Amino acid sequence: MTLNEAAQILGIPVNATADQVRKAFRKLALQWHPDRHPDNPRAAEKMMQKINEAHAVFLKHLERGSAQNSGASGSQSGSTRPGNSNTNTGRPSGSSARSNANDDPVVKMYWQYYQNAKRDHEKLISGELAALRKKLSETENELEKILHDSFGVDREKERKCVEKLSSLLMQHRVLIGRAKLYAEQMNIWLKQYNEAVARFEKAKSQGRR
Repeated sequence: MTLNEAAQILGIPVNATADQVRKAFRKLALQWHPDRHPDNPRAAEKMMQKINEAHAVFLKHLERGSAQNSGASGSQSGSTRPGNSNTNTGRPSGSSARSNANDDPVVKMYWQYYQNAKRDHEKLISGELAALRKKLSETENELEKILHDSFGVDREKERKCVEKLSSLLMQHRVLIGRAKLYAEQMNIWLKQYNEAVARFEKAKSQGRR
């Protein structure tokens, strides 16, 4: 896949920044995740393969650009490389030892992926799911009261309550699917972040940095 083809799939320009790539990939990954297309999961899987391939093409493009820029800056005698401070970034294990990788665009992009997925997951768990579960509990109690007090008497009231409960259960399944997706994304992107840091450190030890 060429860079132009990748750009068309992600809907971004060929000179897109790491942040633009991240946003486009995240938006499409959520849109085309197979869990969101139960009627045609195969088509969604094929689309996700294209999206992932386009994403990988852009990552390689960014890595090449980063290596070229680093090589140019490293050739300047007495130059100070950015990001070499031991400032605590709040990143996972070994963050102080890895602080010199902080300015690498690929490393930064994967870290941002992880942070955004974590933020969305926490927001979903603490907010939307909690509110929906409260509605579910209230509706279940309402239906139980109807069935206990007037079963067979007010069928219309009973029917509406069942419909409401079914709708809430459907919403709950969708939210649970989103929560699982964000959790999966956090694991994947944290792993990719650590792999990107390892590649950066390997390149540095080989004299490319």
